[in-house]
Amino acid sequence: MMTKTAASALLLALLPLSAPHRQAVGALAYSAAPTAQQAPGLSDSAFAALSARVSEPGGYFDSDNLISNESSYLHVLGAMRRIGVSGGTYIGVGPDQNFSYIAQVRPKLAFIIDIRRDNLLQHLLFKSLFELARNRGVPIVLIRCHAPQSVLESRIAERSKRADDASEATLNVLDSQRASFEAIGDDEGLRVIDADTTRSSVAPEVLASLARVLT
Repeated sequence: MMTKTAASALLLALLPLSAPHRQAVGALAYSAAPTAQQAPGLSDSAFAALSARVSEPGGYFDSDNLISNESSYLHVLGAMRRIGVSGGTYIGVGPDQNFSYIAQVRPKLAFIIDIRRDNLLQHLLFKSLFELARNRGVPIVLIRCHAPQSVLESRIAERSKRADDASEATLNVLDSQRASFEAIGDDEGLRVIDADTTRSSVAPEVLASLARVLT
């Protein structure tokens, strides 16, 4: 039996969603539009209260491995199609491969649980993107922000002096991130916009680039 203590540092009630966004999300998460049989959506406040009630506070975890949608995880989809798995309530653990399973199963309600609170934040980000998307054909664009090492170090030092920054960024964290950085390969097929954050005009430049990509 999966207990709250063992498994629920993270919960995401993906569907049903709040009523104003239901149609947009259904178009993205599923290949067909939502139907009248879809369960009533949770309000934003009800969703937040549910997530807080069944989740534990964040704590230490000895890995930064936030797993993405790797194709090797989806080998059971064929069997799911053959036996006709669909509807009901979906319960999954951890990785965002769950979204592919949810798109196949089309449940009325879906929960994703994991011991890592960082995965909660990642899945909430995806949930927001699903709600904002007009349809499932909206492209994903990666904005790659960068600045010289000296500038990054000065920013961290300034934030540390102010003691009002919510992030946990330190010079050690910066060094660790730079050491483990992996460049995006051409084979990944991502649309990437480079943003030089030392430029005062970076925000309008990025918006202009986004407009060109999305039109």
